[in-house]
Amino acid sequence: QETYGYIIYSFQAKQFERLKLDNTMKLNNSQISMSKEIKIDNSLSWNYHRDPGFCIVGTSGSGKTTLTKYFLAQLTACEKSPDRARNRIFYIDIKRDDDMELFCKKNNMIHYVYEKDDILKTISEFQIEFEKRQSPLDNKITVETSLFLICDEIILLKLLLSKKEYDQIMNTISSIIVGGRSKNMYIGLISQAAHAEFFGNSGYRENLSLKIALGFLSSSEYGMLFGQEFSDVKNLNGEIGSGLVQLKNSTRPREFIAPYIKQDDDL
Repeated sequence: QETYGYIIYSFQAKQFERLKLDNTMKLNNSQISMSKEIKIDNSLSWNYHRDPGFCIVGTSGSGKTTLTKYFLAQLTACEKSPDRARNRIFYIDIKRDDDMELFCKKNNMIHYVYEKDDILKTISEFQIEFEKRQSPLDNKITVETSLFLICDEIILLKLLLSKKEYDQIMNTISSIIVGGRSKNMYIGLISQAAHAEFFGNSGYRENLSLKIALGFLSSSEYGMLFGQEFSDVKNLNGEIGSGLVQLKNSTRPREFIAPYIKQDDDL
């Protein structure tokens, strides 16, 4: 890779092995991660309760939707396994992606919203539930009520909502990112760009444990997402779905290829 007149050669000891689920709706027990863990690749697993919150950043066509569907399939795989905690997902998709809408509506554990009124209602209900829950023990919250609020293209919220509505939503998201772990409530953010407002000065970066950058971002965006000490990282793999992953802020991001689902014949 040529950068500022220099040529960088990158060598790897082992070929990347990309994880694949063979079927969207028919996960078998060997494909289901237990103990609230989701495999990112063959050497990295994400425990979403111990290390809550995730974000995926990448330009259009970089593989964000494919990776997100993999996460959704894993988070709702409890329906196929009695040993896995039951999760309920609220998916806000402002841009209303046809492929994602079809995928979500085939799974009754995912509540898919895209219209403004439905988005505001969903956020309000999430805030009420957040305030109501004191702790899993105090409120007798069982593992069957783990809640996820995933916002696809968070940047578009500003264009859709008034300033008052927008501030309310961002306050709710911030509260859940910081304090949702003890209440079994989790946040996922998806964006085409790592703007400072969301991943820099706002404090989101410090409280989101899993951060993924797909495709190629600028050095400033890598710094916003991963921390300025890691602004020099690069994705040297040109394959769609390739990028960098960081689990916890102290670790250096590393290259990976996002897992995916082999589509059902009827999709």
